[in-house]
Amino acid sequence: MKKKMADIFGYLEERFGLERKLFEHHSFLRTRKGRIFLFSGLHGFSMKTEVSAGLPFARISRSNVIKPSTAAIQLFGSQATRGVVSLSREQAAAFASGADIALEHAKATDGYVIVRYKQFSLGCGHLSEGVVKNMLPKGKRMRVELI
Repeated sequence: MKKKMADIFGYLEERFGLERKLFEHHSFLRTRKGRIFLFSGLHGFSMKTEVSAGLPFARISRSNVIKPSTAAIQLFGSQATRGVVSLSREQAAAFASGADIALEHAKATDGYVIVRYKQFSLGCGHLSEGVVKNMLPKGKRMRVELI
């Protein structure tokens, strides 16, 4: 079964507390490979493409699992009220460089989470059994010394 945009917005609201109205001024393009791109101010615009177009927003796997993109989390993650993992300074530096993070107490349930340091949404992680698996794309990872 193919996910519809209403399913994706429902997931974002249920998992992260991101309300549908947050996206009302944006348009979306879905490719045949399950990638979803976000546009601003292009209502009614549609095209068939398999190339990158707009801001990467989410990906839907063949098993219909929705994974928000790093870009979407960095843009909208500050609005999230659920599914958030807050890191210490040292953990945030390790996460930015690509490390997985073991947590003593996670307030989120297992699944995709928004990883934050203070008020900054760093990206997406996958929480399982107290460990946040780093989902930052390799090209966005960096060694951080000052934060």
